[in-house]
Amino acid sequence: MTANRGMKMIKVSGILMVIFGGLGALFGIGAFLASLTGSMLYDPVQQIFAIISTAASIYIGVYGIQNADKTEMAQNIVIMGVILLALRIVGVVTSIFQIMSLDPFASLDPEIAEFAYPIFIVSLVIGTVIGAAFACVLPILYIVGGNMNKKSGVPLQLPPGNAEQ
Repeated sequence: MTANRGMKMIKVSGILMVIFGGLGALFGIGAFLASLTGSMLYDPVQQIFAIISTAASIYIGVYGIQNADKTEMAQNIVIMGVILLALRIVGVVTSIFQIMSLDPFASLDPEIAEFAYPIFIVSLVIGTVIGAAFACVLPILYIVGGNMNKKSGVPLQLPPGNAEQ
């Protein structure tokens, strides 16, 4: 029963990682090109990191889909899920630092900017944290599914005295 649920969890999260990773790659490439023209607030380095992260998401998702039913691959699935989760966390931290360095109100009256800037930063940070929570859900489900598969692959150990004759 656990193997079946673990396998389903890996397959579903893997499929969603491929779908959202593909969309993220498309948007990431567009954002990278826009950042090169100076028309966006994001720097090219952050956009390259986002493209790498989405490419990893696609690869790890495909790997999980192909190996979800193989309990011997469960450890690799867990490790890849942890790597993807780490990439997502690093991406969120760099986004927060970038948000903190923004000064979009430089051309406004200082009194208005003094009032609006904290609201702007707080709303961006809250949006980033909420986005981070959603970004981390799939890798966490992937890890949990891998652990369920790993546990189901361990042979049953009978207690002493109950061995089959």
